[in-house]
Amino acid sequence: MTTDDLTFFQVVSSATSLAEAARRLNVTPPAVTQRLRAIEDRIGVRLIERTSRRLSLTDEGELVASEGASIIAAIEDLSERLASRTSKVRGHLRVAAPWLWQAIHRTDRAGIRKEASRSVGDAGTLR
Repeated sequence: MTTDDLTFFQVVSSATSLAEAARRLNVTPPAVTQRLRAIEDRIGVRLIERTSRRLSLTDEGELVASEGASIIAAIEDLSERLASRTSKVRGHLRVAAPWLWQAIHRTDRAGIRKEASRSVGDAGTLR
């Protein structure tokens, strides 16, 4: 299994139905079913018992869900620890001032690594 598979399965295993999982993943229910089957085929075990309305984890699915959560947490921790070893400032900056958009782009000249996005709306509606 890949880390993407583990992340996908975390969403599916925490949902009460494939339709709910599809909504959370922003895909169609058939896409969830197809990916889940592909994972199960690759590892050779069934992870979820499907019924018409609900889904439940098999013993193997319970194992993958619990161990997968630990693996994902360990990878995230490792990523954060490695990122903290760099001398560059990293993090998220949320600004609700449209005129600052150009100023944010100027940080490229300073060598600051960032991701930037712009939202338009009232301060109360922006998250």
